[in-house]
Amino acid sequence: EEEMAGVAQTTQEAILLHHDGVQDLIMRVTYETTTDGEAGSSLAWIVPVPSVPTDYGVGESNLFDAVADWAKVRRIALEVTRSLGASGGLKGLPRSAVVELPKVSVGPFEIAPLQARGPEGVSALNAWMTRHGFATLSPEGLRYYVTRGWTFLAIRISPESQTSMATEGTLPPLRVTFPSDRAVYPLKFSTHMGQLTAKLW
Repeated sequence: EEEMAGVAQTTQEAILLHHDGVQDLIMRVTYETTTDGEAGSSLAWIVPVPSVPTDYGVGESNLFDAVADWAKVRRIALEVTRSLGASGGLKGLPRSAVVELPKVSVGPFEIAPLQARGPEGVSALNAWMTRHGFATLSPEGLRYYVTRGWTFLAIRISPESQTSMATEGTLPPLRVTFPSDRAVYPLKFSTHMGQLTAKLW
């Protein structure tokens, strides 16, 4: 679930693989710049997941096209339901409202996993976003994930990758692996974005 400052998303695509309590979430975002045709440092977004990821990776650029060809997707209307999802394992956290877990670099992505707790967690997360150059997020959406113990992945493009990425309009697929008792795809932050195309396999 992405929140980009200065960049308009045009499509979200994801492949969800779930087996034996572990999910691989593979995401590809297509975007267009909203100012002067350059994305620059605004290529940054937040992806909430139900627990701390155990692995990250970058997929082949043609992965989604290959899956679409293989699946021969037939479009159907689905009723979307909301669930509590899995707990994020906040038991061992220090008492501070926001905890920064070890940062990860994979492909062009720099990822800072965050966890929050307590009633002050929502405002503390948005304060962290402001300090680190991310757009602030809706308190309602943040509260939904904070109370369920989800982990927030603050993702940005590494400086050396920004020049080429800003002109291409796509990023390589990002894979995030995490424990989850069910397949999940977060969309709560995207509900304010108006019409949005999301393709899920």
